[in-house]
Formats: sequence, structure tokens, C-alpha cells
Amino acid sequence: VRQAAALMGWDGKKAFATGEECVEPRTHCGFYALRGYNKFGHNGLASGSTIYGTKNMRGYNFTTWLLTAMKKWKQGGREPYRIDLGDQDFLNIYAKQYPERVSLLQCNANVRTDSGCNLGKIPPVVLHGNRQVFSLGRRG
Repeated sequence: VRQAAALMGWDGKKAFATGEECVEPRTHCGFYALRGYNKFGHNGLASGSTIYGTKNMRGYNFTTWLLTAMKKWKQGGREPYRIDLGDQDFLNIYAKQYPERVSLLQCNANVRTDSGCNLGKIPPVVLHGNRQVFSLGRRG
């Protein structure tokens, strides 16, 4: 598992590693394109294929951070704690606050129909069937 994770860009030294919602040169695309809140970087992070460093997360007191963030969300529900996508929004908020604790995976680690990953250049490692793309009768 560690070798496969390393091939996708995970060094094992951060709290977690995940891919962008969509990749360059397509900026401002994906779910966060129309939403300025909770977005890390240009395109936000997609949590569909995330590698967690649980030992590192414990060292960073991630659980305490998450419980505090959830309390703020329940109290106000306004930016920056408006939660539309659950775990994905919390990972984006965390990454905005602590970018040094996050690794970005290559786009082939979380290939979706709208990710913009050039599959001719880099073969997929994980296919993510978001928006029911693998459902019967659906064309992606």
C-alpha cells in the first residue's frame, strides 16, 4: 500500500493526502467553482480518494480541531463553516488553515468524469464513480 501511495504522491509525513476537485489548466471548475467558501486552492479538494496518516492526524490533534469546527458549524452555519459536502468541506477548511499538513495527490489517484485528468498521459489508479456515473443506463 505504501508503494502505491508513494506513486500517487503521498510521502506519509502529512495529516492526509487527497486530489484537487479538478486539475490545471482548468481552474475554477468542479463543485467549488461557484462557491468561494470552504475551498482550498483554486479548485478545492475532492475527498473521494483520500489517504489518511492517522498517526500524524493524532499528532496534529485533528479530532479536537474537527470537533471545534463542527461546533462552529452547528452554531452559525455561515462561512467559513457552511457545510454542503460533509467530510469534503471539513478537509478543505482544514487544508486552508494548515496547508503544510496536506499533500496533493496526482490527478490519477481520483479520476472522475469532470476531473480534467489527462488519461492519455497518466493512467488512472482510482476511478471514482461520482454523480452515479457507474449506474446502469448512465453515460459519462
